[in-house]
Amino acid sequence: MKRNFILVTICLIFGCQLSLSQLLWRVQYPGSENVSYVLGTHHLAPVSVIDSIHGLSSAINSVDSIYGEIDMQEMRSVQAMRLMHEAMIAPNDSTLDVLLTESQLDSLSVVVSPYNINVESFKFMKPSAVSTMLLMYMAPEIVPGGKVGESMDEYIQSCGRAMGKQVKGLESVEFQLELLYGKSMMEQARDLMYVVANFNQEKEISRQLTQSYMSQDFPGLARLVLSPTMSADEIKRLIYNRNISWANFLSPTLMHQKALIAVGIAHLVGPFGVLERLRRYGYDVTPVNPG
Repeated sequence: MKRNFILVTICLIFGCQLSLSQLLWRVQYPGSENVSYVLGTHHLAPVSVIDSIHGLSSAINSVDSIYGEIDMQEMRSVQAMRLMHEAMIAPNDSTLDVLLTESQLDSLSVVVSPYNINVESFKFMKPSAVSTMLLMYMAPEIVPGGKVGESMDEYIQSCGRAMGKQVKGLESVEFQLELLYGKSMMEQARDLMYVVANFNQEKEISRQLTQSYMSQDFPGLARLVLSPTMSADEIKRLIYNRNISWANFLSPTLMHQKALIAVGIAHLVGPFGVLERLRRYGYDVTPVNPG
């Protein structure tokens, strides 16, 4: 079974094998004087959560570079906005009224009507873009204190820039847009309708996931996120392949510079996570704990 877009996005945020762990990790290659840090983020969390992460402020102060999944300043550029607009627009022969039946459009309308949205405004958007919009609509309901368009990832990068540090992305805008909106129109339509059919359930799962993240209840996160319906292909495409690519880049890089790597916590956990891959490259990886 294919996993729907919003739950896959949630897994990108929270991870697929969370256990007793934490958010900030110290990374150092034996014999090197360079100490780096890896931070697991929640892409929808309010920036106020940063204050509760022990050791993060001193970690940011101590490094020379900050790496995110993407350079958020680049993502805000005029060129990136144009690419995003193009990526979200459906081909002329695959508009929403072509892909979906009248009954399916009615179901979508029921879901968006509480947000004062007319389903007609989605007509020329790809189904995955509509799924993204649904996640944004539900965000204020599931993230206490969160603001649409504001993220801890972007805030950390902005702080780094203000302090004169280099800020870079591990991936390009083009890569991430293909990741989000590159599936076939029929696959996207099926994913969207799964979201629509299970919208209230997903909203509740999202709320519980957020509460667990904010309280750092990692066993609770594991129980909520793990699901047998997760497509192995989706896990590989959205998480594992990217972990491999990032670790291959970071392994030589962190030997020669002090950096903070801030990426979705999904990418840190389990035997295929970035932390374990850095260990395989010989790095000492330890949690930054209070006291």
